[in-house]
Amino acid sequence: MKIVLGTRNQHKIKEFKEEFAKINIEVVGLDEYLGNTEVPEPIEDGKTFQENSIIKAKYYYNLVKVPCLCDDSGLCVEALDGAPGINSARYSGGNDKDNRDLLRKNLEGNFPAKAYFNCDLIYYDGKDIISTNGKIHGEIINEERGEDGFGYDCIFYYPPYEKTLSEISMEEKNKISHRGRAIEEMLKKLQEKFNN
Repeated sequence: MKIVLGTRNQHKIKEFKEEFAKINIEVVGLDEYLGNTEVPEPIEDGKTFQENSIIKAKYYYNLVKVPCLCDDSGLCVEALDGAPGINSARYSGGNDKDNRDLLRKNLEGNFPAKAYFNCDLIYYDGKDIISTNGKIHGEIINEERGEDGFGYDCIFYYPPYEKTLSEISMEEKNKISHRGRAIEEMLKKLQEKFNN
């Protein structure tokens, strides 16, 4: 069975391919499925991670007519009433460093700040919607630590490991991450669906 993952992010595609191979499902990214065909991005105007994931999954399903997986994820900081939330990638209007700088500025010296990464993952096949959620809880710190990772990883401190997500190997991070947890739950639900 083949599922199209609604992304062109090669790191994300690799992660999904490896995990879904465990239940004999082939995951392909948009580039692999559509070739050089350029398609506009869906308009993510939902108010929650889950709503945006559903918008993306339905959009790509209608485009390719093959079951689709889409996720929406971001960082939620308690002291900022859940911001940056669904706006995590475009928080400052600039790049990842600009986003981190704005986040630290908005925290006004209140470090460490309780936060979590959230991922809502959606499977859609034209009829059924299957939804899973994953979270990883930690703290925002005021110094960037680590070389790996992206986005907010280098200021997201994970207490059980006493490291930021940027200081944890990618393999280890995939096991504990919000996306990794949402994928694990999705694998169980899809196994149930296809084994019945």
